[in-house]
Amino acid sequence: MSTRLNLSEVLSITGDKKFDESFINDLKSNGIVTRQVTTDERLKNLYLLTLDKSVEGESTLTTLQQQCNGIILEKDSNRIVAANQNHLVDVTPCDFISVLANRGLQPVIQSNNEFIRAEYCEDGTMIRLYNYQDTWYTATTRCITASDSFWSSEKSFDEMFWEVLDRSILEKIDKNYTYLFVLLHSENRIVVKHNYNSLVFVSRIHNQTLVEDFRNTFYQRVPYPSDLKIKRPRMIPYVNLEDFSRYYYHLKRGVLVKLFDPETGYWTVYKLDFDQYRHTKQVRGNVPQIRMRFLELLNDSSQLMMLEKYYPEYKFMFTVIKNSLIKVTREIHKLYVDSHIKHTVEIGEDHLYYRTLRQLHAQYKTTNKPINLGDVESKLFSLDKNVLKTFLGWI
Repeated sequence: MSTRLNLSEVLSITGDKKFDESFINDLKSNGIVTRQVTTDERLKNLYLLTLDKSVEGESTLTTLQQQCNGIILEKDSNRIVAANQNHLVDVTPCDFISVLANRGLQPVIQSNNEFIRAEYCEDGTMIRLYNYQDTWYTATTRCITASDSFWSSEKSFDEMFWEVLDRSILEKIDKNYTYLFVLLHSENRIVVKHNYNSLVFVSRIHNQTLVEDFRNTFYQRVPYPSDLKIKRPRMIPYVNLEDFSRYYYHLKRGVLVKLFDPETGYWTVYKLDFDQYRHTKQVRGNVPQIRMRFLELLNDSSQLMMLEKYYPEYKFMFTVIKNSLIKVTREIHKLYVDSHIKHTVEIGEDHLYYRTLRQLHAQYKTTNKPINLGDVESKLFSLDKNVLKTFLGWI
């Protein structure tokens, strides 16, 4: 299946504009930010368009905002160097039933219908493979080069991508296209735990014609290595949205539904996350390092228990953190007793715990109750997590 991508608003606002401060500010006023590369001379003539943080997560985006999903353009010509799909529309099953009803459609999806199709949505990171001046690069939604993009691993997304893709394939693919993949990697767990590293091929987009080709490029056209770790999205032949929970699959984040509008000639892709996925992602939080998320949840014991339950591979780390917190709690309490009760030591302003000790003593003066280990623990748990990180010696 092939279809033309709608990037009309992007092409209109960039046009023959000069890449300068006025252009950047104009985009920013529309909720769009430009990103550039400072670390690689070969890519300094490129810029990327993505959503401003202030509009990320908005329930309704403008058409321009929907289209600015990490598209990479050349500064001199404003030609598209690396295209991308429009932003997915994030909806609940109930909301999507209303969308279908407004189109006169039933809440049942049969993928043999030429106007609607469904597939499982992967829990991974979208990576694009594109060619610029005869060199292949990888990009994420917010980075021109994925070598500048990291999450929970010390490896960049570029490193993880090339661990999976055999570079010999580059000789066989078309430089005029941007290739879209979802990276599933054991060191890049968001919610779903991936035991094997692989890529899910989504589509390829011609950077000039903007025709998006969903056909299985990597298996149908040319012979590739038999151990190629590239998969295709798993299609779902039938979905009853009124009984959406029955389609839950623990290795997927949800369902993608592609809906064609015959009036415009374009497809819109809707993302319906499973409730279980949403809950686990909310517990995990948007923090790269899970140890920092552990600290964030110290005052929410139920959520903290869920974090430990959903991420058992970090059991040893969590145990070490708990023991370290106990050690720091006891250390601060002893210092408080020695400095403010026994007066056998004097704590200067440059001491790591100086402010915390003063706050504990202020609490004592207010309540007239002796400071115990529980008070110290409560104070620790209420501190800014970067301060607590320093107390734990995390550098």
